[in-house]
Order: sequence, then structure tokens, then C-alpha cells
Amino acid sequence: HKPKILVVGAGGIGSWVVVQLAKLGVSRITVYDADHVSPHTLSTTVYRPADIGKLKVEALAGTIRRMGLPTDIRTRPVLYHGQSLRGFDVVVSAVDSMAGRALLFRESHRQRVPFYVDGRIGGENLRVYSIRPSGRKDARLYRSTIVPDAQASELPCTGQQISDVNGMTASLIVRAVRKWVVERAYIPEVITTMKTLQFVIAPSQGGRRVKTKVRAQRGRKLHRGRSSH
Repeated sequence: HKPKILVVGAGGIGSWVVVQLAKLGVSRITVYDADHVSPHTLSTTVYRPADIGKLKVEALAGTIRRMGLPTDIRTRPVLYHGQSLRGFDVVVSAVDSMAGRALLFRESHRQRVPFYVDGRIGGENLRVYSIRPSGRKDARLYRSTIVPDAQASELPCTGQQISDVNGMTASLIVRAVRKWVVERAYIPEVITTMKTLQFVIAPSQGGRRVKTKVRAQRGRKLHRGRSSH
């Protein structure tokens, strides 16, 4: 399997996704991000102090090269605003706005991308959506989670992203990509809170969401807010 993967966003989620995909042996990854590495992002991304001031996509490509991984990282130091998605087998949304997600999913649907994965973080709460854009139930589920950015819940700056939650989100995204590429299997919606490690999943065959716990003790009810961070 040699999937062509696009990752939009190279920050707290996207940078970890790219590194994990490269370690899995993905041969080609294209990355969009117009931002530069800044000091306050070092604690939640793969970047080093020496990368401060560099474009994130270029710093990320350098990280992969230093690891000695053969992955071809194709950098796009611009915002995604509707460019062609032809030829990509999987699109990963690692953006930080609902407007960005809506645009990327709309284009993935219009341009018939086979598989789309979106990761979201709000403090210790995370969500990962694995969607076939052409699937009616999948598309309906995903669109129901998109709200205007003004209505999305906000968190204090220190609560928006936490390194271990970023890593967990990236790992769930990469697992979703791997399961799709290898088995054509996926779970459309996974929601969890790191405080209780309680997962809520929407099975791929449709139907009611199912709660599962990693730990045996009873956890608190999962926050259901629509966080955009």
C-alpha cells in the first residue's frame, strides 16, 4: 500500500501526525501550513528551539530528514483555500477553525477524496472523525458537527492544547488512516476525555453511539461541547 496523503495543518496535531505516518512507512505526504514556528508552540509540537522563525512545513520536512526516514515530504507553505485534491487517497484535517474544516470537507466531497480524517482538541477533550465523504450517513454526521466559529466553545489559552492530548489525537488519526488503507475499516466518530479515559464511538455500520472505558471505575459524564481547538 502506497497511499498519497494530504495533511492540512502542521501544528499541535498535524506535526505529530506527519511524524507518525512517516514512521509507519508512508512514502509521500503533502503538508499545507502558512505559519512559522514560534516559541509558544514548542511545548505542543515536534519542533525544536532551533526551528523558531522557520516555516512549519519546512521545519517539519527537516525533522523527517534528520530521523533518516525515506518519506517524501512535499511542502505547501500557504493556506488551503480550495486547491486541487486530485490524486490524494486520504485527507487529514488538522486545522484550528470550523470554517477551515467546513471548506476542507466540502472540497473533499466535491473532489471525491476517498477518505477524510479530522482531529479536534479542547483542553482534555478530543474528537476524531473518520469519514467517507461520498457516504451519505458519514457526510450527514460530519456536517452536523460543524458550527460557526463564533458558536464553538472557547478555552483559556493554556487549556486549548496539551502535549499528551495532542499525541493521543494524532495517534487516533494515524490509526484511522492505517485501518482504512489496510482493511478499508473505520469508526466514523470517536470522542474521549483524558480525565476519565472514557470513549464514545459511533460504529461504522450506523446506530447508537457506544460508551467504553479503559479503566474499570466509573467515570464522570463526558463533556459533549463542540470544541474547535
